[in-house]
Amino acid sequence: MQIRASSKHLILASDIFKNKLRHFSKSTSVRPDGRIHLYTSQRFDPRAAAIALNAVHAKSFKVPKAVDLETLAQIALFTDKFQLVEPVSVYADRWASKLRSQIPATYNRDLVLWIYISHIFRQAEPFKVATRVAAIESTAPITNLRLPLHEQIIGN
Repeated sequence: MQIRASSKHLILASDIFKNKLRHFSKSTSVRPDGRIHLYTSQRFDPRAAAIALNAVHAKSFKVPKAVDLETLAQIALFTDKFQLVEPVSVYADRWASKLRSQIPATYNRDLVLWIYISHIFRQAEPFKVATRVAAIESTAPITNLRLPLHEQIIGN
């Protein structure tokens, strides 16, 4: 996946990118065309990454008005990894509010996605609802679906 982004926007939005780009700007990694190529070992959903970066770059016409739960979880994963939660959270609040009626009443995969999304974007009410359902309805240890959910959340 290749994404063209403004280093100035990324530096302002994320300490991760700030540190990476400072390192690169002082090195010989700048390409002849002036671009810097950053690589990550983790794979991200390209559509989710593009949505998050359009939000960071204030390209609101390119940011969808609604996303499905899976895409929102992928956006949360990307923004969490690169510390872009704050500039994306305004959009995430809008997306989540359109999906809130779909928080499952039973323990399943979607409920775990809701726990992760609501934790990352600091949405207190959906987090409270989802974790309560998980605590009451799960019959086995709660899985993290290989999402970086804090063990404290799972344990509680």
